[in-house]
Order: sequence, then structure tokens, then C-alpha cells
Amino acid sequence: MEFETTRQLFQEGVGVALERAPIIAAASFDAADEAVSSSAGVVLLMKSSIREILSDEYRRLAERKPIMIHFDFLRGLSDDHEAMVFLKHKVNPAAIVSTKGKIVRSARKAGIPSIERVFLIDFTSFYKTIDSINENDPDAVEVMPGIVPQVVPRFREYVSLPIILGGMISSTAEIDAAFEHGANAVSVGNRRLWSYQRSAG
Repeated sequence: MEFETTRQLFQEGVGVALERAPIIAAASFDAADEAVSSSAGVVLLMKSSIREILSDEYRRLAERKPIMIHFDFLRGLSDDHEAMVFLKHKVNPAAIVSTKGKIVRSARKAGIPSIERVFLIDFTSFYKTIDSINENDPDAVEVMPGIVPQVVPRFREYVSLPIILGGMISSTAEIDAAFEHGANAVSVGNRRLWSYQRSAG
């Protein structure tokens, strides 16, 4: 049941926002206002604390744009299931991003959409990643480093989830290449790229 619910929540929130503007602005809480004000479709809080995401400022920002939280960099909260239930009821982020399968599964069980962040270095890591995705059932996958867009078609052979490329992207040409190879979205920390506009065609 939670699988279908998080898929639907992801599509109705993050998915719709990324269809309009397929850039994810990766930012610390200090830069969140600038990220939300950019033309990026979604914001990913890379560094934040429980105090910050429980603040009125966070609530105001989340009313303006979907905000995802990178759980691995969230300070002040344990990684057990109760923490995820707490996040769902007190913060209700648009999604949780994590490299940890336990977090991805726990988020889904609590009703929070999840994105599994994976790192590729060779074919061995690629096939282990496919196994991990199948086991953890995230709502989307973020593949790093994003400067290797050629992996997207290979992923499409095994995964029908939305694919995000992120990490080490520093130019509009690299973003263009990600989309040309079939990425659904691109996550960038470079503020200069937060307002990237995908050309029509």
C-alpha cells in the first residue's frame, strides 16, 4: 500500500514540478531562499538540521516550492523508523534523498516519497546498484556523477523509475547532455545553473 501511495505522492508533487522545470537546486538551508526563488522546479536541502526544518521559515519556503531533504546530511535526527514517522507528521517533505537502503525503505513505509542516490564507478557498481534499486523500491533514482550521462540509456534497460543525474555538473552543456541522454531531471549545486532553462525541441 505504501508503495503506491509514495509513487502517487512523488508524481503529484516532485514529478509535476520537474516536468515544468527539470532542475533540482541543491542547497544548504542558508541558501534555501535563493534556491526557492530560482526557476528550478524543486529544491534539495543538502545540509540542514532538525531545528531548521521545523522552523516557520522552512514552512514558508515549502509553501512556495517542493523541498526534498537529503536525510544523510540532516543533523539532529536518528535513522530509525520513528524518525521517519516524525518527519512525515511534523515536516512532510516532498521527498527524502539517501544513499542508504534502510532510509529509502523506511521513508516509503512512513509514506514519504524517496530517491535513492547511487554512485557509479564501474560495471560492478552498476549491477550492484540495479540490485539495490530493486530491493529498496525508491520512487526515483539519482545517479552520480552526473557528468556521465551515457549511463542513462543503460539504466533504462533495467529501471522504469525517473532518473536524476547529479554531481560534478558545472555547465549548461553538461545539463543539455543529461537531457539528450534521457535524464528526467538534473540536480545541481552551482547557483549559476539553478535558473537553467531547457530549450524547446
